[in-house]
Amino acid sequence: MAVDWLLKQWFPNLSTCPKVRIACDGLSAIEMAFKDRPLSPTDAPFDLVSSIWEAMLRSSVDWSPQHVYGHLDKSNLFDELSWWEKRNLEVDGMAVEYRKELETANHLIAPNPRFFTELAALYVADTKQSRLDPQLIQECVTLPALRSRWRDKGTISAEAESETAWDTLGRAMRSLPAGLQRWSIKLKNQKSKTKR
Repeated sequence: MAVDWLLKQWFPNLSTCPKVRIACDGLSAIEMAFKDRPLSPTDAPFDLVSSIWEAMLRSSVDWSPQHVYGHLDKSNLFDELSWWEKRNLEVDGMAVEYRKELETANHLIAPNPRFFTELAALYVADTKQSRLDPQLIQECVTLPALRSRWRDKGTISAEAESETAWDTLGRAMRSLPAGLQRWSIKLKNQKSKTKR
């Protein structure tokens, strides 16, 4: 977006398609942004990568990616680094300074805003999701009905339900092997039948 703005400001009548190289020390980030296979909404981070793709589609620029090795100042003298490697160190330094400012202001957990070129966004409890998580969607759809059924059947009291740390319980259950998850649910159901 910044490059397109600069072109409009300084070269509004440019007849040729300018070429711009974009460099990053994150190889997987470069590969995701410039890969030639379809992107899946379950890919992480779908929101950012799909926004990058949309921005590049709208752009009048021919983009070319370049991977730059990071943290080379630890093994090389600064003068021996390439121009790209030196710029990477500068950007890393600015990122560290920005993180320190956020720590000082107690703003380390940044919100996930909707990007300018993000065509669609999924919100769960007023929080934008970075990708489509089938497990989370399933929980949002099925858990309220399941918990209501438990209350109606007397499986769990209203007091116990409000005191239960559902997120922690969910993480604990998901950490178990699938067979053990099924066994613990059957054991719970068996205990409920025995009480009646």
